[in-house]
Amino acid sequence: VRDAEASAEIVVRLDDPDPAVRLAALTAVGRLKIEKALPTLIERITAGGEEARLAAESAAELGTKAVKMLQDLMPRIAPGLRRYIAAALSSSG
Repeated sequence: VRDAEASAEIVVRLDDPDPAVRLAALTAVGRLKIEKALPTLIERITAGGEEARLAAESAAELGTKAVKMLQDLMPRIAPGLRRYIAAALSSSG
């Protein structure tokens, strides 16, 4: 699915007030490789919370640019959040 309209709608849903919709959108941006969502994913990781793990996993699926951003982010975030990035990077291949 490379429909720009659908991709844009998924990116908008990352900020939906319903947590279930946000979680589904976080998963979808990684699976569909929607690179426009990368800044939002990085923001979610740094904010921590329930969505940080999913955001890290989705970001790791977006390719080399995203992997580099995740690696650069590691020393700048709280140690508890680093595990999400490490797990995402190790599982992304």
